[in-house]
Amino acid sequence: MQSNFTNVNNIQGLNSTGTIRATSDDGLSGTMLFDILGNLLECDDHAMNFFEAPSKRYLCDNFYSFSPNVQPNKENSEFTFIDNLNQVFTGVPPEFIWLFRTEKNVFKVAEVLLRADADETIKCSIIEFCPESSNILPGQQVVDDLTMYIMDRMPFFFGFIDLNLNLININNAGMQTFKFNNKGEFIKNYLDIFPYLQPCGTTSLQKMRYHIASALKYGTATFEWLQTDKENNEIPGEIRLVRVEESAGKYLMTIFFRDLRNRYRLQRSQARVKERLEAILDSSPLCCFILNKNFKIVDCNLEVLSLFELKSKKEFTNNFHQLYPIFQPDGRMSMEKMREKLKQLMSSGRVYFEWMSKTITDKEIPSEITGVKVNLDSEDMAIVYVRDLREIKNAVKMVEHLNHLAFTDPLTGANNRRFFNESAEKAMNNCLRENSNLSFIMLDIDDFKKVNDTYGHIVGDEVLKILVSRIQNVLRRDTALARYGGEEFMVTLPDIDHESAVKTAWRIQGRVASSDFVIDEKQLKITVSLGVASRNEGMYDLTELITHADQALYAAKTSGKNTVKSYNLEHSF
Repeated sequence: MQSNFTNVNNIQGLNSTGTIRATSDDGLSGTMLFDILGNLLECDDHAMNFFEAPSKRYLCDNFYSFSPNVQPNKENSEFTFIDNLNQVFTGVPPEFIWLFRTEKNVFKVAEVLLRADADETIKCSIIEFCPESSNILPGQQVVDDLTMYIMDRMPFFFGFIDLNLNLININNAGMQTFKFNNKGEFIKNYLDIFPYLQPCGTTSLQKMRYHIASALKYGTATFEWLQTDKENNEIPGEIRLVRVEESAGKYLMTIFFRDLRNRYRLQRSQARVKERLEAILDSSPLCCFILNKNFKIVDCNLEVLSLFELKSKKEFTNNFHQLYPIFQPDGRMSMEKMREKLKQLMSSGRVYFEWMSKTITDKEIPSEITGVKVNLDSEDMAIVYVRDLREIKNAVKMVEHLNHLAFTDPLTGANNRRFFNESAEKAMNNCLRENSNLSFIMLDIDDFKKVNDTYGHIVGDEVLKILVSRIQNVLRRDTALARYGGEEFMVTLPDIDHESAVKTAWRIQGRVASSDFVIDEKQLKITVSLGVASRNEGMYDLTELITHADQALYAAKTSGKNTVKSYNLEHSF
């Protein structure tokens, strides 16, 4: 595509009707020489005149002050210009559009051409963009009726401007967007509704000329633009310029303006939603954070820092996957469990589960996770609330410990009589409900008073401990041993018939009598007497069943001890 800048050396340019005002015989507005560090070493008279500088030395010493701080494309002028100089020796020599400012504060748009020169210096040629007057009058028809018919049905502003910013024609949408009654009125006054300054700090005319020059060179230019309507209401938008050849060597620009007010309203609304969400998150007493589908942290509240012992939200974002162990307490890999729960959350909208977290210093945090699905910025995400269960877990452990103390005999470690009373009642109720078996064994140490009298109560206590250990080695897990009082013990046997209960009693008797009790190098021969009673059909009284076991024990005691007796319906043992 043909360029629209003057033909200089090997630079492709315009024909004889070109649109660039050249101030030297070779068509250049000025030539300068830079070193590789970006320092201006020399310049010619044309460059000095172009910048309206008082002297060449002044221009060399102050070159970067002859550009605004920021170009219309929002790039820093000095850094960008030096960056373009550095590219001369690394690739294709740069050619670009630039906005300069003269000593008299006049802005000029020019094309800058950089080429490598001798001794690692860089030759810089500038060509001022100064279009001649258009031969098309404002309002003149430049398209056929069919094209204009199509333009008028476009839902956005569309028109033609020449290189001097004269508006040639527009469609109906443009007239309506800016609240004009007819096209002629809009064409006549459209420059008057340009705000003086654009948000980037450049004047509207400077910015538009800069981008027209860019579109003239590159074919198109797209940029943000702030416009006002006839009533001086601001309309943020986006402009796209497209170069169109109107005749040989003469060019127009099609101009498309896209009204971005709805987009900005949506962005402001989303920003307010985000601000409210952040306020809600930070006011929550629970640790919470927002997680996307890729397990990336979007945001978190301040409680996160306290819970995980972190210093900043950024530290949480960067170390999120280090704040849980490889495996969860249920044996599953943490990442696998997290993926599954997030998938459930996205399908059901809410999920609860237990989770083991850890602080940045590797302290475990048993947690309860509540996940809620939300839609933020048109993307499904999860707000994750983390409830620290350490205090609850400690309280549960304390309750369990207190329950253990309440139902445990402190000397032997066996269950106590309170435990037996409650568990026996539950076993009886279950037996009656399901019509199942239930048996009890009551046992007593033979001649235990003689042991205490002979060896002392400390030895007697040790005998009780050893006895409990031996009995527990005989019993099944679903049976319960309890110290009933003194040297008496009760064994609850749910779902055990009478015959099996008797066999269990004989195993206990044999295990106790099979070997001596060794205490402080003393060998004691200890035996027990046992009474067995089982629930018969028609028996509904727990006390009666316990009494039967007691009577059977008494029969064992009176029949020589170290034996087992069982109760039957005929009251024989």
